[in-house]
Amino acid sequence: EIYKDLGVKEVWMWDKHDVLTFYVLKDKQYVQQNKSSILPALTSEIIEKYVKLMKNDNPRVIKKQFLKEFDQSN
Repeated sequence: EIYKDLGVKEVWMWDKHDVLTFYVLKDKQYVQQNKSSILPALTSEIIEKYVKLMKNDNPRVIKKQFLKEFDQSN
């Protein structure tokens, strides 16, 4: 409710199962989506993939891979 009252157009929620969900404000209600409306090339699958990789691999290498994949999506 606080975000809605503040007019926050998009909220990202990360749950305990490492799943990301996007919620977009439409007609004064949050609607669940599988990708960001602000960054449409950014899907929950991409973020989840790289968060999991970051737990086990070199963060610098993973960051470069992420930026390359995200850049190719645009």
